[in-house]
Amino acid sequence: MIEQIINRLDNDNAKKLLTGYIKARLYWQGTDIDDNELRPYYSGYTLFYKHNIAPQLGRDTRTENVTLKDTGAFYDDLDMNFGNEEIEIFSNIPYVKGLVEKYGQFLGFSNLDMIKIRNNDSIRDYVLEGIYDYVKNKTDNLW
Repeated sequence: MIEQIINRLDNDNAKKLLTGYIKARLYWQGTDIDDNELRPYYSGYTLFYKHNIAPQLGRDTRTENVTLKDTGAFYDDLDMNFGNEEIEIFSNIPYVKGLVEKYGQFLGFSNLDMIKIRNNDSIRDYVLEGIYDYVKNKTDNLW
C-alpha cells in the first residue's frame, strides 16, 4: 500500500506543494533542515549587489536573511524522489553542491516543515484520497 501512496504523491502537483515548504523556509527564515540560520551571512559585495544591481535586473533583493535566491533558477529546479522510507530533495543546478558545502544541509524538510506538512489539510486529504483509491480498487470486485 505504501507504494500506491508514493505513486500518488510522485507527481508535479504534490512535488510543487511539498517543495513550497522548503522554498518558503529558505526565503523567509533562511534556515537549514535543523532550523539553524544559514551562515555565513551575505558578504558586503552581495549586499551591494542585492541593493543596487539586482533591482535593475529584476532579481531578488531580500537581505533580511540568506535566501539562496537570485534569479530563481535554484528554487525552480527543486525536485524530489519518493522512496519507501524517505523523500530525497535535490536540484540539478551545478552550483548547488557549492552552496551545500558553504551553508550545510538545507535540501530537505526541517522539523518545522514537517509539522506544517502534517497539519496541512490539503496534503492530508490528498494522501487519504490515495489510500481510499487503493482500498476501493482492491475491493471493487468483492461484491
